[in-house]
Parts: sequence; structure tokens; C-alpha cells
Amino acid sequence: MQQRAILAVRHALGRPMNPQLAIATSSALLGAAIVLASWYLIKTRGTGPAWLVLTLALLFLGVQELAGLSLKRDNLWPNRELAGSVKLIGAIGAGLLVAAVVLIGRMFTSLEKAGNALRASFARLKASEDRFRRLAEGAPHILFRFHLGEDRFEYVSPAALRLSGYSPAEWTADAGFLERAVHPDWYKTVRRHFVAVCRAQESESNLEFQICRKDGQIRIFRQSSVLVFDAADRPIAIEGIIDDVTERRQAEAALRESEERYALAVRGANDGLWDWNLHSGQLHCSPRWRAMLGFPDDAEPLESEAWLQRVHPEDVAAVRREIDTHLKGLSSFLRSEHRINHPKTGVRWMLVRGQAVRDATGSPIRMVGSQTDMTERKRVLEALRESEERYRLVVELCPEAIVVHADGKVTYINQAGAKLFGASNPGQLVGRNVLDFVHPEFREFAANRIARIRRDGIDTTPAREKLLRLDGSVIDVEVVGAAIPVNGKTANLAVVRDIAERKLWEQRLIEAREGALAASRAKSDFLAAVSHELRTPLHQIFIAADLIAATELSAEQAEYLEIYRRAADTLLNLIDDLLDLAQVEAGRIEIKSTPFAMSDLVDAAIKPAESLAVQKGLNLSAVVKPGVPARVVGDTNRILQVLANLINNAIKFTDAGSVCLTIEPDADGLSAGDLRFTVTDTGIGIARDKLDKVFRVFTQADGSIFRRYGGTGLGLAICKRLVEKMNGRIWVLSELGRGTSLIFTLPLGLPPDAAGPAPVSVPAESSPTASAG
Repeated sequence: MQQRAILAVRHALGRPMNPQLAIATSSALLGAAIVLASWYLIKTRGTGPAWLVLTLALLFLGVQELAGLSLKRDNLWPNRELAGSVKLIGAIGAGLLVAAVVLIGRMFTSLEKAGNALRASFARLKASEDRFRRLAEGAPHILFRFHLGEDRFEYVSPAALRLSGYSPAEWTADAGFLERAVHPDWYKTVRRHFVAVCRAQESESNLEFQICRKDGQIRIFRQSSVLVFDAADRPIAIEGIIDDVTERRQAEAALRESEERYALAVRGANDGLWDWNLHSGQLHCSPRWRAMLGFPDDAEPLESEAWLQRVHPEDVAAVRREIDTHLKGLSSFLRSEHRINHPKTGVRWMLVRGQAVRDATGSPIRMVGSQTDMTERKRVLEALRESEERYRLVVELCPEAIVVHADGKVTYINQAGAKLFGASNPGQLVGRNVLDFVHPEFREFAANRIARIRRDGIDTTPAREKLLRLDGSVIDVEVVGAAIPVNGKTANLAVVRDIAERKLWEQRLIEAREGALAASRAKSDFLAAVSHELRTPLHQIFIAADLIAATELSAEQAEYLEIYRRAADTLLNLIDDLLDLAQVEAGRIEIKSTPFAMSDLVDAAIKPAESLAVQKGLNLSAVVKPGVPARVVGDTNRILQVLANLINNAIKFTDAGSVCLTIEPDADGLSAGDLRFTVTDTGIGIARDKLDKVFRVFTQADGSIFRRYGGTGLGLAICKRLVEKMNGRIWVLSELGRGTSLIFTLPLGLPPDAAGPAPVSVPAESSPTASAG
């Protein structure tokens, strides 16, 4: 086989070659080639390909050595002429081979070092990856990587399940997760933020938005991220963390609300705030505090001595003592009430409250607190104290017995009460059962009344009871009561009045009233008898006058007869008025309500007075205004009596002009039957200072002896009593020389078959007399 190889080499070279020389030459060339190939491969491809070349070269050298041994054995070794060349070439080949072996050793050493370094790098990388994985899996926040090209999350840490309810797989499943999870109101904001970050290529960004958890809860998330770029500085991803800040924001909102409430409370309480640095002595104060003490509104701090100078001189020592007590730790809080001298408003009361701030050793370093203007409160308290003192004096000096009892026991009784119950001092009665002082016949009634007062709060209706003194004697009393608060409980206050003397006077009044009623009845009987006895001769006088008037009389005799008849007529009217007044005052007049037509009433009031009005040339009229019912219910006779009296009175005191009766709905009435009647004349009128006399008995506005119009002064007094008897009201409006209006109102009823309003009557201007209807 070796021979064929040698022959092949000879043939290839084209000339014969010594076998030993060929082997040596090939060894030298191969060693050089191995050295060059290994150096090139290590520089460009690393140690892997170099290892392969060296392995193949060693294998080939081994084959060559075996071939040389075979030639020597077969006596093919070259002749002596080539021995030197062969040895030289063999030495070069051996040297190159040794160099190759050394290079291979160094390659092995470098390769081992590179392998160790590579293994160390892999270990560090694995450790770093493990740390990152543990941090990512244990982190309370969501770590994420969002791929911008694919528009989806590439990686999400396990905290996503706890914070959002969605697993990391759901986050990274598709590109639509962001739209599903972000609250609809916030999705566009999130998208715009990502776009803006990418366009501006901001390295860091922060955003808060709302997430809809898988269970439906709305949570506030905050993301902090950085933009990741590729080798060409193009943004490819966003990496960062997402945290649930819902509780934090709620706490911040609660804190803001608390601070706002505190600020409002401070403003509402009108307090001033202060902060005193004990080392520097400087006071940092709010504007309100400065205004309270009259300092200018300046941001610069004050010296503590400036504040003490405003304290009232009589209170400075007490204030310093209270501050020192607190700073020494002898009191938990500083509380000082003292006066200050305000430069504009004078002396004012202040309440200062504060607390010391101490360092680690317990030494005070500053004090903070508030100040309240107590001036108005002090005034109110002083007024309250004075009021309580007055109340105490009033209660103590009250002639009525005042008793306060709670839970059935007497807790307070004044001196008058002690005297009423026969005690020498109130202490003898305090603590005893209140029902022990009630007569057995009234105890159940008194217990029920006490319970009712505790329920309703007050009972102002006097209750008559019988009480017992300490000696057992019985006293008649009137009691009123009310429920009052005493020390957080409800107590009963009773005012007890001894009515023994009043009962005696009441008995005397009853006896006197019975005597007066008997006298009134006697008077009425006397007036009735006298009026009956007087009417008979008066009627005889009228008859005689009529008989005389039928005879032949001279003008002088006819005038005397008219005087005679007028005197008799006046006397008859006086008798009728006296009888009516007596009946009214004796309460013998009964009001009877019957249905009647308003037109009939007007006719009955107007027609009897027409002749007298015609005689005096007066225009007598009646007007029934819209809204007046056609039929009403009332005492038609008494109403007609009042109207007739008022109309006749108006005609008597009117010499020229008119007299008008007006009937209209009462504007102040509560029902359709409430009517107003007005009789108006253009007569002499009444002076304003005489108006209060017109309704008095036997009184006229003109009280002179030479009265022109005469009269007894009973007519209007009787009218007033009749109107009031019918639950009405009467009054007069007048001006001297310009006429009079007499007005009365009556609450009349409506019959079941009441028709529409009465027809309206307008006075006729062409005739001296006009009537309604």
C-alpha cells in the first residue's frame, strides 16, 4: 500500500523521489500548514474549527510515521547522498511539528479559559435571570413589556392576576386585551398617551387610568414606563410597571377632605392658630390670630414677648405659670383663659389651647395650638349667670309654691312652698315622695296629670286639688306644671297656689252676683211695670191729641198740639229704649235665626224712614253690592231694629244731602254669609275726640245743655249690644262737618236652598228717595 503511495507521489511530481525525502518533506509542509491553519481559525472562527484541523493533522502525521517505518523495514530507505537533505527536512518538519504541538497546547489552555469564562458568564446570566424571575414573580406590582409593532403585551408578571383578576396569559393573548380591560371612559386617553410617548420618544412616562377588573370592580392603576429602542433608534416596545393606587388615591382624597373639614372647622370656629418655636422664641401665627390681638397681617413671625405684652397685666403671671406647668410635663395640655388689651376694641377675653412638641429626650422644642375669642361667650355667660340669679331670686321671692320633682321625689322647693306645707325650711321636704303631700282622694288624679305633663311637656290649665300639710291639715290649691330638663333627666315643675282665700272671695262674689242679679231682676221688673203703667196714659194722651186735632183749632192751638204730641212721642221712645236696654243687660234677649230675603230686609229698613227723609229733603237710598246672597239666615227683627235705629239717627243729624244704606260681603269674613252693613250720611259729623263716646249709655257726642237735636243717647248703645249679641262688630267713622258712617258686620248663615246673589240697587238721582229692589 505504501509502495503504491510512493509511486503515486513520484508520478505526480513527474520525477523519481526518494521515499524518505518525500515523507520528511510532506511532514514539514504539513506542520507548517497546521500552524498557519490553526492561527487563522483561532483568529476568525474560534477554537472549534482549529480543534478539528489539529485532530486531522495528527492523524495524518501518524499515518506518515507508519509509512516511514514500513519503508525502512522493506529496505526502501534512501541512499546516503540524500541522507543529509532528509535529515534537514526531517529536522524542519520535527521543529514545525513541535511548534504545532506547542500551539495546540496553548490552544487547549486558551480554550479551557474561554470555556471557563463562558461557563461563568452563563452562570451569571442564569443567576441574573433567576433573580429577575423571582423579583418579577414576587413583585407586588405588574411588570410588563408591550410590543409596539404587534400592539400587544409580550410579557406580564404574575401580579396581574391579583391586581386585575386577569391572568398573565389573558393579558398577552391578543391585541384586544387593552380595550377590554381599560375603563371605556379612559381607553382613548391611554391610547393617545402611548401614541404621544412614541412620537415624542420620551424615555420615561407616567399615566393614571381606570381598569375594569374581571369581577367588575373599578380600580385606579398607575403605569410608569420607559421606551425601548432597536439598533436603529426606533421605538419597539414599552417596558415598565403597573400599580393599583386606588387605596392611595382614596386615602389622599380622604386626607384632603379631612384637611378641608379642618380648615372649614377652624374658619367656622373663628379660631386663630399659632406655632411657637421655644428655642428662637418666634411665633408663627395665622391671619385670624393676628387680627384677634390687633397685630398687622404680616407673614413675618412675631416674638413671644410681643404677644405677652398684649396680655392684660393682671393676667400675665397666671399665663406664665400655666405655660411653665405644661412645659414641665405637669399637664397634658395648655389651657388658659385670660384677657388681652386690643389696641382698637379694648379688653377682650381669649381662650388659648396648645400642646408642647418634645424631642427624643423629652425636652420641649415648640408649642402649637389655637386661640378662641371668648368675649361674646363671656358676655353671654355673664348674662346667663345674672339671668339665673334673677330667676333664683324670682323663684325664692315668688309668693306661689314652686316644686321640682323627679322620679317621684322632691328635688327642690322654694321658701313659699315650705311655708305652704308647714315646714320651717325647704330641706325638710326635699327627698320626700311628692304624692305624700296629695290628699288620698286626688292621688290618682295627680299621678295621671304628672305622667301627662312628662309626655306632653306642659299643662297650663290650672287643676284644683287638695293637698296635705306636714301636720295633716288639708289645703285647697291650684296647680299648673311643665316638664323641664334637670341634669340630663326630665323633671316636673309644679306651681302651687293656695286658693283658700280666693275660694272665700269667690263665695262672696257668688253671693254678690246673686244679689246683683236679684237687683237687676227687680230693676227689670220695675222698668217693665213702670213702662206698662206709663204706656197706658201715654196712649190715652195720643188718643186725646188725635181727638183734639179733629176739632177746629187756631194756628196757635195747632202749634201747641204738635209740641204736645212730639213730647209724648219722645217719652214713648224713651220708655221703649229703657225697656230694650234693661232686657239686653239682663240677658233676656234671645237671638232667633230664620231664613229671610235680603230684599225684604232692605224694604223694611228703608220704607218707614222715607216720609221723614222727604220732609227734610234728603235723598235716602240703599245699595246691595254683587256677591251678597239673595237669602240668608239670621234674626231679621234684631237686624231690622239696628238698621232702623241707625237710619233714623242719620236722618236726624243730616240737614241736607243724602243717607245711604250699603250692604256688601265682608272682606275679612270666612264664609259667604259674612256681610257688612254701612249707613252713611252727609250730616254734621262727629269730632275725632268724641268718637269713643257714641256707644255709651245716656251719652251724646254733643253734651251741651242747649242740644239742638235732643235724644237720650240710648240708641247706639242698644245697637252695639244687639250687634255683639249676634256675634258681630260695630264701629263709627266720622269727620266733623263732613258726615258719618256707622258700620257693623254680622256672620249670617246660608239656607240650604240659597239662590244666587241679591239684585243690585243703584240710587236714583232724580228722586229724593230710592229703595233697593
